[in-house]
Amino acid sequence: MRQIFIILGTKAELIKLSPIMSALQQKNISYRFIFTGQHQNTVEDLRKNFGIKKPNVTLYTGKDITRIFQMAGWIIKVIWKVLVHKKEIFGSHIQKNDIVIVHGDTVSTLLGAIMGKVAGIKIVHVEAGGRSHNLLSPFPEEICRTVTDKLSYICFAPNDRDEENLKGYSATVINTKYNTVSDCLDIALKNIHNSTVKIPKEKYALCMIHRFENIVHKEKFRKIIEQIVFASSHIKILFVLHAPTKEHLIKYNLMHLLEKNQNIEMRPRYDYFDFIALMHSSQCVISDGGSIQTEAWLMGKPCLIMRDVAEYKDGIGSSSLLSKHDPAVMKKFIQNIDLYKRPPFRPEHSPTEIILDTIIEK
Repeated sequence: MRQIFIILGTKAELIKLSPIMSALQQKNISYRFIFTGQHQNTVEDLRKNFGIKKPNVTLYTGKDITRIFQMAGWIIKVIWKVLVHKKEIFGSHIQKNDIVIVHGDTVSTLLGAIMGKVAGIKIVHVEAGGRSHNLLSPFPEEICRTVTDKLSYICFAPNDRDEENLKGYSATVINTKYNTVSDCLDIALKNIHNSTVKIPKEKYALCMIHRFENIVHKEKFRKIIEQIVFASSHIKILFVLHAPTKEHLIKYNLMHLLEKNQNIEMRPRYDYFDFIALMHSSQCVISDGGSIQTEAWLMGKPCLIMRDVAEYKDGIGSSSLLSKHDPAVMKKFIQNIDLYKRPPFRPEHSPTEIILDTIIEK
């Protein structure tokens, strides 16, 4: 019987792999959940959202890994732990058909792939093939996904473009046509009536900025905040703050621009179901998150993507607009929100089911 190992370490990975993990549990198919510990905050809430079992192995239990130097030390500790305790982590009976499942383009993704290779296990990469074709932008995501694809035995590409990017790779490439986030969203929308999150009475835009490429450069981050302040003159802004975003707002003396603005309300991070409830009730979304872009597209929500380049193309040309950090694009979007509204969209099939049909031995 094939052994399935699932290695993840961030909130995004847990959300997008949760339909697979939940389905395995429902089918009574055993899997070993290995948690790298890259993100700690709200992970427990997300796990409970989707009914995912507790990790079998946790490799790190400290603070969230949010800084480059902090990340380097964490990687060394995790790899050392794997080398010293390989049998405790993966067991002593590795078979040639066993698989390690990783997701996306985080450092935990690459770390999981390396761990699997060290243990002599085949790598399965979910949401493979995304490319900006610039190794330094976004950093380190482009490097993480490119190397992980090269290490993989099976790559599940979420669309035709990403499948094309994987031509020439040794992995078996399977096109699921859509992202597993569509399955996550279905689960969340079915549970939206259980959310207790406070929804503003007035119309609002949901905002979240968190990518390192945006927040670590002072002038770039300042211009983004100034554009959000401009947007607040047209619509209330609900700004959900990640810890690194808050840290850099304070570091660069930008927090006051948000705090003094009566039409900007700052909120803490939420679990997935509450966040989707907020998005569902919003007029539009302003974000640099790829998953959020896809969720907005599926819900028909206008979305302004606060990036120079977007590997995700979901919604671009219809409900989504790539800002390229141009104030004129922000002005065009925020003054014409209704032009970007679209009917909600649902894929004709489940990406999760395609993945399960492949990895579950008949």
